Amino acid sequence: MRMSPKNLFYIPVIAFSFFAKDLKCQTAIETCFYSENISSIFNGQFNTLAERSDIIVLLGESHGVSINFDIYLNLIKGLNQRMNFKFIAFERSHLEACLFNKFLTTGDKGYLKWDVAYSNEMVEFFTKLREYNDQLPENNRLSFIGVDAIHSIHAFVAGIQSLMPDKPASNDIKSFLDSIKGLSLPLRIKPQSASEYFRILDDSKLFFKNQLLQNNSAYKEYFGDNYYHFDFVLKSKSSYSKPLFRNEAMFNNLNYVLGYLENKSSVVGFFGNNHVINLRSMKKSFATLVAEDDKSKFKDNVYRVLIEYENSKALFQSRIVDVPSIVNEILKKDEQKQLKNFISGLKCKSNFLLPATKISLPLNDIFDYLILVKGGYPVTIVH
Repeated sequence: MRMSPKNLFYIPVIAFSFFAKDLKCQTAIETCFYSENISSIFNGQFNTLAERSDIIVLLGESHGVSINFDIYLNLIKGLNQRMNFKFIAFERSHLEACLFNKFLTTGDKGYLKWDVAYSNEMVEFFTKLREYNDQLPENNRLSFIGVDAIHSIHAFVAGIQSLMPDKPASNDIKSFLDSIKGLSLPLRIKPQSASEYFRILDDSKLFFKNQLLQNNSAYKEYFGDNYYHFDFVLKSKSSYSKPLFRNEAMFNNLNYVLGYLENKSSVVGFFGNNHVINLRSMKKSFATLVAEDDKSKFKDNVYRVLIEYENSKALFQSRIVDVPSIVNEILKKDEQKQLKNFISGLKCKSNFLLPATKISLPLNDIFDYLILVKGGYPVTIVH
């Protein structure tokens, strides 16, 4: 299912407001922005920012809502076309990002199987993004960055298989590589619990890591440029049990990947909303670390966009559930009421984007922009 044109807004209007801090901020929504308005959204005011590589736009969502993927696609296109953004960070593992990138270059949907792209809407998103990417000059094409833990043993195996070059290996590593190539997905593993599942995954990684250590030079020669991916993946954890540690780990992973990449660029990223908002506590979200930590490439240049859902449904662990208000989980009761009254007073009845500075209560400590989605529906699972 897809949203009808009357329910779609054209999200790259974000770029118009993000980087206009020295300009008069847009008034609170006077117009709804639709996809037909692509040519009229931007002007030449931001050409001087096109070569910057120190900006990151982080969008916080509730997982499992169909329209999220429309928002992704339009935001990516807008920032790529007008701001020269090239990197897309996802709340997925590095190996899954490798699979995403393989699909972008080959178009083979086999790279999106086995937990990699779990919904029809996600597959459609990747398909449309590839069509767009193919039209770009080679030096301006998009690629994915994965900064989260590995959550799927299927993605782990498929990711490793995807990075194996089509060339013979030396005798001392050939038998092991042949055994990896010969693994058929889905693997017939039936763990009794999540902890057992991650133990199996960690054991698999440890076994692979020991193989690399025993024949390091042979593996480096065989994998060539792709050896970096293995080195990074085997150093990272398979699961982050504590939310605070997970945010720190994702921050460190982002720094590690960006330090390796030679093609410098600003980044647009998509994460669960708890990773993007300021939690108003001593705990620091992923976005707060990126914005404030001295090690961050993007210090003071982070733009947080929060999707708030009203009367919306999501697919969560194979069940259709109501999407909770993330804003209400943070705001005090009087703030919740003020925000609700403010939004209900706006004339725009469809999905829209709103600068936090234009809301009649101080919220810009939590996020910079708010997107309100009304009547969102759940994604559909790939069968």
